[in-house]
Amino acid sequence: MRVLKTTLMLVVVFGFILCTPLKDYPKRVIRVGVVFSADIPYYRALHRRFLKVIKEKLPGTEIEFLVQKPNPDPLAWTNAVRKLLVYDSEIIVVYGSGALKAALQEVSDTPVVFAGTFNTSELTQRGKRNLGGIFYKININSIMRYMKKLKKPGHVDILFSEIEPSSQEEAKALMKQCMEFRFDCSLHGVSNYDELTYYAAGVDADSVFVAESGLIAKYLSEFHKGFLKKRIPLVTTMPGLEDMSVFSLEPDIKHEADGLAELLAKTVKNKGKTGGVMTIRKTRLVFNMGLAKKLQTNIPIELISYADEVIK
Repeated sequence: MRVLKTTLMLVVVFGFILCTPLKDYPKRVIRVGVVFSADIPYYRALHRRFLKVIKEKLPGTEIEFLVQKPNPDPLAWTNAVRKLLVYDSEIIVVYGSGALKAALQEVSDTPVVFAGTFNTSELTQRGKRNLGGIFYKININSIMRYMKKLKKPGHVDILFSEIEPSSQEEAKALMKQCMEFRFDCSLHGVSNYDELTYYAAGVDADSVFVAESGLIAKYLSEFHKGFLKKRIPLVTTMPGLEDMSVFSLEPDIKHEADGLAELLAKTVKNKGKTGGVMTIRKTRLVFNMGLAKKLQTNIPIELISYADEVIK
């Protein structure tokens, strides 16, 4: 009888426990600060894809993103990073080397994860432990070969940003290839909107290579009609400039964003320890046939067969 009573009491107790609703404990919210080196299509596309993938990588984690899109200027980048630190961001994500340089100067212990920048040794030799990110690498040799097949290059201007380390690095790499291909090339660095305006007004080249730059990409559309009027074709490695370039050999945004999401997920799971620096080599080749016709630039069928996308 005593055993029966004990059994009945246990059944009642367990029944009560099972029927009692569990407390809805709040999820831990991770605050992630994001800085764009400029508000341009390339970084926006990277961020959209990144947001989609990170939800799949961290299904049980709630992330609060604080996004800053300052003007492409060193002081603006610095202020944006400082603001995110004031708001206690646990991780800083940056797009482009301008914002990355500012983050490396301003951040001490907070992990920094980056994407949207050409492979640049200067940015990884600063001794920061909690640094992870995605560099992209472009075969500059291929760009020179494609330019040579389009038409006799003549004089090539290399337009780059003097305030973004990766833009300088890419410009140097192209200049080196110019010497190897025996092209007549010259470097033209700009640091702000006024300098870009001055360059565009006086440009006198047979073609212009636009190096990766948030500064240049933000304002280039304002000067594109001037390049068209002078029949100067543009070539670039910068995603988002396809409508203004005869061709672009650019990093694959999907691979970049997926890699960035993977590194951020590792940083969250490892409680601040980043997953290191990776380099992606997956690229896309895009030809703009409509623009080439306006500029009276012939694109050989041989080159079109290599393209990942052809804009008609």
